[in-house]
Amino acid sequence: SREEKLCFFLKHSQEHHHVEGSSSDLVERFFAKLSERTAALVAAWMSVGFAHGVMNTDNLSLIGITIDLNVYGFLDRYDEAYAPNYIDDDRRYAFGKQPDIALWNLRRLSEALERVLGRAIGETALSSFPHVVDTCYRLRMRTRLGLNPLHCELPSPSLADDEDIALVQQWLDWLRSYKPD
Repeated sequence: SREEKLCFFLKHSQEHHHVEGSSSDLVERFFAKLSERTAALVAAWMSVGFAHGVMNTDNLSLIGITIDLNVYGFLDRYDEAYAPNYIDDDRRYAFGKQPDIALWNLRRLSEALERVLGRAIGETALSSFPHVVDTCYRLRMRTRLGLNPLHCELPSPSLADDEDIALVQQWLDWLRSYKPD
């Protein structure tokens, strides 16, 4: 049955992919960990100018790693509309849309799990996804600019964090304006 297959997969994930805790809330914890890993992955991609190119749902890894690299690219210049897939006329998978597409994919998985289990899955993880992407991205960008990434304390950033965010934003604005390679 679907439920048995899901249980088998979740137990495997618990044993091999560091999803800890009791079996009563295993699906929620699995989904929360997947959401967190996916957010960190997308932030890592974006911090180095990587655009996946084909982020449809079957390319969302259930353990939060990059798969299916048929069409991908790196920014030659900072351009959030950059889409390496030449058939992506609508730029659905553009560089700047990667967090939105990852969240959309996670929502589809949440809906599928809900149909199997008969209850809502992952609402907390889905609602915190943008914050996790932003936090991971800021930490990586701070490192790229030679700033101390340890200043970022969740949930409330310090004044130094606000200043660092402004510096990162100024750098991105400069990249957008002058388009260096």
